[in-house]
Amino acid sequence: MSAGWETLFTATGIADSAVAALVGDAIEVTAGPITDLFTSPTTGVAQDNISRVSATVNDRAFQFSARVQAPLRSMFDAGVLLVETGDSNWGKLCLEQTPAGQASAVSVVNRGVSDDANGWLLDSPDAWMRISREGDVF
Repeated sequence: MSAGWETLFTATGIADSAVAALVGDAIEVTAGPITDLFTSPTTGVAQDNISRVSATVNDRAFQFSARVQAPLRSMFDAGVLLVETGDSNWGKLCLEQTPAGQASAVSVVNRGVSDDANGWLLDSPDAWMRISREGDVF
């Protein structure tokens, strides 16, 4: 990745307690405390106070892969790849700490409300993740 990553990616929603920086060949985002992107399916209450490093992709066919690493210090801490197609339409692939304190792969799809699916447990707090698009399908 070149030092000009700022021309491809834009840091948005970065709170005073969050940091986005180029570290070697990686973009590192350190989130502030108690942040989340989730809409409760039982109450409909939405929380969207995450920090993002984002890029607008106009191609109707693409793949984006990244190695996601996160320190996972507390329950539900996560490193995420996110795709947004509207205010309440998005999906995220998460490297997340389970209530049992283990790293896990989790996916969340939001179409007005969030629906999460717990995946497999991981041996370490890092994973390669990929978002793919073909036409209108992610």
